[in-house]
Amino acid sequence: MKKAFFSLILSTLAPMGLIAAEVVCSEGELAKTVTDYSITELKVSGALDVRDFSFIAENLMSLSSLDIENTAIKAYTCSGNETFFGSRSSFDAAEIPDFAFLGMNLSAVKLPASLKAIGNAAFAGCYSLKDVEIPASVSKIGDNAFSSSGLQSVSISSGEIGDMAFADCEYLETINLDKGVTAIGDKAFAGCYSLRAANLAENSAIESIGNEAFVHTALQNFDFSRCPKITKIGRWAFAYTRISSASLPASLETVPEGVFFGNDYVTEISIPQSAREIGNFAYYGNPMPHGGLTIPADVTYIGDNAFEHSRLAYVVAEPTTPPEMGNDVFRGVNSEGNRKPLLTNAESIDAYKNAAQWSEFIIKDISSTETVNAENSVKVFFSGSILYVCASVDIRSVVISDSAGRTCCNASVAGNSATAETRSMTDKIYIVRVTLTDGEIRTFKLLR
Repeated sequence: MKKAFFSLILSTLAPMGLIAAEVVCSEGELAKTVTDYSITELKVSGALDVRDFSFIAENLMSLSSLDIENTAIKAYTCSGNETFFGSRSSFDAAEIPDFAFLGMNLSAVKLPASLKAIGNAAFAGCYSLKDVEIPASVSKIGDNAFSSSGLQSVSISSGEIGDMAFADCEYLETINLDKGVTAIGDKAFAGCYSLRAANLAENSAIESIGNEAFVHTALQNFDFSRCPKITKIGRWAFAYTRISSASLPASLETVPEGVFFGNDYVTEISIPQSAREIGNFAYYGNPMPHGGLTIPADVTYIGDNAFEHSRLAYVVAEPTTPPEMGNDVFRGVNSEGNRKPLLTNAESIDAYKNAAQWSEFIIKDISSTETVNAENSVKVFFSGSILYVCASVDIRSVVISDSAGRTCCNASVAGNSATAETRSMTDKIYIVRVTLTDGEIRTFKLLR
């Protein structure tokens, strides 16, 4: 047996009420080395295995600080009727076991640089734990690993984030995801009501985001342009967040069910050009104040209540054949006295006029420069790179969007005219939305 060394720093040398211990031990021998179960701070070097983690969980109830930075975590296979933390019979090296510190009063933890995995619910319920440095070597954060803990920020370098790994961390405000992170599990950050920022590394390796991954958070943005490898986003992934730009990766063929459901802060919706289907409730309740929506050309189906109660100013429908519709797709968008314009190709106008739900819109030729309502005269045209707007009445604002509905710029307004420099804009087709001073909105599609 390897010789064990133990030193106890008496409470007279530590802050009032704290008892600190520093030990060097071999795997499986921590119980022989630590004899004072009232210690509040423990620093271990040498080696540990699941037997030592079990000893800490069962005996060191007063522990608030644990430093195992200079330890090697060894593999262990149970013998006879041995059990630790449930029914597993073997435990891998370089892994914090499942449930290792579940519900403990830890406020400070230092982990070894060689750590590869953090087990399921390993730190779940550690309400006093405000900060932890997850080593760059960790490739797997288990299910519920830090759920309902007191973390305020977290940085993750690589690997997979398990289901509910950080769920219900009510103080978590910021997550930093380095480019090695590959997957975010179901409900990984669900219920993190203070979570405002997800900082993503350029060229992130994230391939999938699970169901309800960020539901009920205060997340303001998720920059999909930094995640070129994403192929899957789960249902309700960003529902009830504060995201303002409801954009998704360009490669997605299906807009997930409820993906931006109930987001009261959305001002812009951009549906991927590759999309073929829009899921049920995908953009339900997105305010879109006076904003426009473009349905890409390959969309063949739009699910139940997909745009219900979205305050759209207009819709551009690119599909030649009207997409099939679920129930109440645009419920609350059109009213008897306030039908919204739908712009489509001239050869498709009759088809849209005869299609259920689509026929509720005022349907116009997308290539026309006609105004929706000709009571007041409005003319919009390009001369070189300058966009000119002229009207018979004063203009409140002019917003120029690309064919996907993304806002490019606002024109400079002076009375009944406006201009915009479009030299930096690279698209050929633009949607121009002119709001007159009485609130009336005119919509044009122009080819530059």
